[in-house]
Amino acid sequence: MHDPNGFPQDAKVFEVDGNTLLDADVATPERNRDVYDFAEEDWRSPYALVSAMNGCYPLAREIGRLYSHFRDGLVKALAAEKATGNAMPDRRADLQRQLADLPLEPEEGAEDWLMQLEPAAFADVIGAVEEWLDQAPDPEDADWFSAGSDPQKAALAYFRDEDPDVLDALGVVIIEGEHPGSSYFAAELRTDIDAANRAAEKRGIPIRFVPASGGWRCPEGC
Repeated sequence: MHDPNGFPQDAKVFEVDGNTLLDADVATPERNRDVYDFAEEDWRSPYALVSAMNGCYPLAREIGRLYSHFRDGLVKALAAEKATGNAMPDRRADLQRQLADLPLEPEEGAEDWLMQLEPAAFADVIGAVEEWLDQAPDPEDADWFSAGSDPQKAALAYFRDEDPDVLDALGVVIIEGEHPGSSYFAAELRTDIDAANRAAEKRGIPIRFVPASGGWRCPEGC
């Protein structure tokens, strides 16, 4: 049995975006929660959230943004107290004390801030994290995506495990950094799609290629 493209039913199909191969069976990620391997347990306590962010830089960056927003709010509140000359020394002293415990840089203060949050404030943080999880993923963060969630990484993993003779026959090469310092890792098709498909058919290789449908891909150098 053949599909509308004329491919065998058992053919593994890859999209070709430029030269980069994308696994056609892996859906284009639409939300951050589609590309990171988080569990419900990661949000149950400040300690669990700190552990999760230590293993995922994009999450740590988002927590850092929330930390900076909170700290900036205290700075503005203290400035307002001073500007108005409000005779509330206890309020001013409390703001100054809180700021003294919050370093300017999130990398230095976000973890301790999380660990000291009251339950209601921690719930607000989790609510903001949930909103971030529903936002579109940033391709620049692709190094942190799970392999099964990223069409480019999935294709790379597939061809890394394939017989080198198959890669040679199809014109597929593995790219592990295009130049020193590059983080572009991908499987690429270095021949014409039709030629690769003819070679696959001739040799009985159950792999086929189609032009990319315009979906997401990790940009070079991400």
